[in-house]
Amino acid sequence: MTEEERKDETSENKEEEKAEEQPQEKAQEDEGNDEEEQPEEEAKPEKPKKRHLEIGKTKFSISLMFIAVAFFAAGFLVNAPAAISTGTADGASLTGQVTAQEASTTAVDYINNYLLQPGVEAELINYTEANGVYEFNMGFTSDQGSMVYVSYVTKDGKLLFTNTVDMGETPDIPDAAPQTPPPQDTGAPKADKPKVDVFIMSYCPYGLQMQKAALPAMELLAGKADINIRFVYYIMHEKMEIDENTRQYCIQKEQNDKLIDYLECFTLTDDTDTCRATAGIDETMLSSCMTAADTEFSITANYEDTASWLSGRFPLYDVDKALNEQYSVGGSPTVVINGEQVTVERSPEAFKQAVCGAFNTPPEECSTTLSTASSSPGIGGGTGASTGNAGCAT
Repeated sequence: MTEEERKDETSENKEEEKAEEQPQEKAQEDEGNDEEEQPEEEAKPEKPKKRHLEIGKTKFSISLMFIAVAFFAAGFLVNAPAAISTGTADGASLTGQVTAQEASTTAVDYINNYLLQPGVEAELINYTEANGVYEFNMGFTSDQGSMVYVSYVTKDGKLLFTNTVDMGETPDIPDAAPQTPPPQDTGAPKADKPKVDVFIMSYCPYGLQMQKAALPAMELLAGKADINIRFVYYIMHEKMEIDENTRQYCIQKEQNDKLIDYLECFTLTDDTDTCRATAGIDETMLSSCMTAADTEFSITANYEDTASWLSGRFPLYDVDKALNEQYSVGGSPTVVINGEQVTVERSPEAFKQAVCGAFNTPPEECSTTLSTASSSPGIGGGTGASTGNAGCAT
C-alpha cells in the first residue's frame, strides 16, 4: 500500500469515528435537556377557563367557533372516543401506564395530525390526573385568534376523549314541546264553525264504533263545531233499533247537554234505563218527544207497513230522510263534514283531526291530542283493530 493510500484510509477512519460520536453526544445533550424541562409533579397546573375563544379581551361570536366544531366533529361524529396512535420513535407500542406528560403530548400530536383543519394548531399547556384519567389543557391558534380547550386521555395513552359529562350534576332538560298531529285534510270545505253529521244505526257495530270515536271530539269541540248524530233512513237491527234511534234523536233535540253522558254510558253497556238515570234525562220530556216524533215521521206506521220495507227486509226510518237524500247516505256509519261525505278513521284523534281540518282557523282545542287507538266495534269498551270502511248497509 502506498503512502497516499494509507493517508486516505486514515482520513476515512477518522470521519467514521467522528460520525459515531455525534449521535452519542446528541443523545446525552437531549437527556440533559429532558431532565431540565421535566415539570414538578407536586404542583398542579392552574386550569384556564374552558371553551372561551378570545382575541385580547373580546370574545369571538359563535360563528367563529369553527376550531372547536372541527375538533368535536372529528372526536365524536367520526370516532368517539378517538383511538390515538401511541407508537414510539422506533415503532414499538407503549404498554401499560404512561406518564401524564407522555399521554398528553401524544394526544395533542394526534389532534394536530388528524383532527384539525389546515391553519389551526394545538399546543399543550398543562396536564394533571383527574378522575382516573389524565386531563390536559391545550391552546388552539389560527389566523382568527386563539382559544383554550380541555380534553382527556386514558392513562395508557390510547383513548382520547374530547369532552365529558359530569354525572354528578343534574342536567337542565327543557320540557319537550307536545307533538300535536296536524289536522287531517279530508278534502271537505272549510268553515268558521264546521257542521258535522254522523249517520249511524244505533245497533250497527260499526255505527257504535264511530260514535265512540266521535264522542271525545264532540265534548272537546263543544260550541266550536256543530257535531250531530244522525240516523240512516232504514233499520237493520229489529224494533229495538227503532226505539233507540228515536230515543237518541229526542235527547239530542231537547236535552242536548245530556247527550254525551247518555251515549258514553249506552255505547258501553246497552243499559238504556241506567244510562238515562245516570245522565239525568227528564223522562217526561223524553216520552213526549218520542210520541211526537212517531207521529211526525210515521215511525210505527213504516214499521208495520212491511210492503214499504227496503228490499222487502228493512223498515224505513224517516227521521233524517231529507239529509239522507241530500248527502246520498247509503249505510252506517257515514260522516259528512260541511256538506261533503268524507272517510274518517275510527279513533278519537282521527275524528278530531278530521273536524279540525275543516276550520278556517282551528281553535286552540285542536292542539289537544286524543286517543289514537281505534274504538272497538259494537257495544263495550276497549279498543280494536282498524275496521277500515266496514259498515252496515244493504
